[in-house]
Amino acid sequence: MEFVGSISCAQCGSPVGTSSGRCPFCGAELSQQKRPATKSHAAPVGYSEGALRYRKANKAKSKRNLGLLSKPVLALFGVGGLLLVIGVALPFIRGGNDVPVEAPPPPPPRPAPAPGEIRVQSPREVAPDDFSAAALHRAREFSSISRLLSISAAPVVGDYVDLTAPDAQVVYTYYADKQDPARAPNAKSGRFVVTIDAEGAKQADFPPAPSDAKSVVDEPLCVFSAAIRAGRASGIPEDAPIHAVYELDPGLRRAIWKLTVPEQKELTRLIDGQSCAIVANRR
Repeated sequence: MEFVGSISCAQCGSPVGTSSGRCPFCGAELSQQKRPATKSHAAPVGYSEGALRYRKANKAKSKRNLGLLSKPVLALFGVGGLLLVIGVALPFIRGGNDVPVEAPPPPPPRPAPAPGEIRVQSPREVAPDDFSAAALHRAREFSSISRLLSISAAPVVGDYVDLTAPDAQVVYTYYADKQDPARAPNAKSGRFVVTIDAEGAKQADFPPAPSDAKSVVDEPLCVFSAAIRAGRASGIPEDAPIHAVYELDPGLRRAIWKLTVPEQKELTRLIDGQSCAIVANRR
């Protein structure tokens, strides 16, 4: 009796029976070859070995396919991309819900002083030039035809009046002579005095003196601060307290700043009220 022999598949190497036209493991076509077999169960044994080899071949193929395009790797890339999109979009989503914070408004500007208001910011460093316009405004409220008679300031320490010193003050004196009421309905006659000291500003009016009409002067073009600098430059020491008076000089017939230093007559200076030039030294 002839036994069915077995051959190996040329494609996968599995043992197969010769009666089959295809390999039961890989499906490859088999050439019809017969080999005598000593045992009739050669084919079943070969089938078991072929199945084992086929499983090993598939396992190796699966390992080769586990690369960048494998499902686990693709899933990892997908999760990473989703997280990246969320990270980029999240600030915009939050930004849409945030309420913009407005900058605080700037502080309101400090109100300008009213006409005639006199503020002493630093009593130790008072500049009479800062009060000239306010003093004149007060005088014109007293009488619309008020004119300047004199300005006096003492003591001048350095370039400023020190109102903290004893008897320190700045005084503006004006004169008004009533004329035609129709042309000047607010006109009055009299003296009007504005005094500034450590307590603030005061004002008062008095009857005019007989010489007032001839003693009026124009507002100085050489202002207080310029006259003091000219006096210091001419030799009055910085630490010497000055008593400054702006008024009409009868002998020179013009308005001057007279700068004097107590008990030091040699330091007296006359400064022209318009040009700040040194007029004379009187001893």
